[in-house]
Amino acid sequence: MDKVLLRNLQILTEVSKEQPLTQREMAKNLGIALGLANTYLKRLVRKGHIMVRAMPGNRIIYNLTPKGISEKASLTYEYMKFSFEYYKNIRLKFKEAFQEIEEKRLRNVVFYGAGEVAEIAYISLNGSNLGLLYLVDDHKHGAKFFDKNIYPKEKLLQDEFDRVIITAFSSREIIHKQITEMNISREKIVFV
Repeated sequence: MDKVLLRNLQILTEVSKEQPLTQREMAKNLGIALGLANTYLKRLVRKGHIMVRAMPGNRIIYNLTPKGISEKASLTYEYMKFSFEYYKNIRLKFKEAFQEIEEKRLRNVVFYGAGEVAEIAYISLNGSNLGLLYLVDDHKHGAKFFDKNIYPKEKLLQDEFDRVIITAFSSREIIHKQITEMNISREKIVFV
């Protein structure tokens, strides 16, 4: 799903909420600049997806039109379809990576990253002969990930493991740099 359609869905979703929002509040909720929120709103108004009503005190209320409700439903369906395909693709990549590790007769792995990607990796690990020892995540250490402990990256220097699998997408380069600075062999690092 491209960024424009995703942003349209986000704006339509914000407008569909029961409480009236200012453009500034909407921009903050979506993490975008006020001018960008204004541009998207104007485009959706021109397309007939949003109706604008002026209220006393220079307030504006946005409401979805029937056409906007239909568009939101359509975009929601497309987003779900995209997300499901994305999930299946990532899960397949993890399964392939795990098979390669198993073919080398290796068993003990560590995940570096304890977010949503790690959850997909954990599910993909099911059915393999690999054992997840623990997870490493500098922002979540001390917490639990299902039944596994999460440690700071220094734990990698204390224990034996066969592979460390990068289970984070947003900070891959930083993680790779940190691991190599710890003198962990490149062959032990697995990117998916």
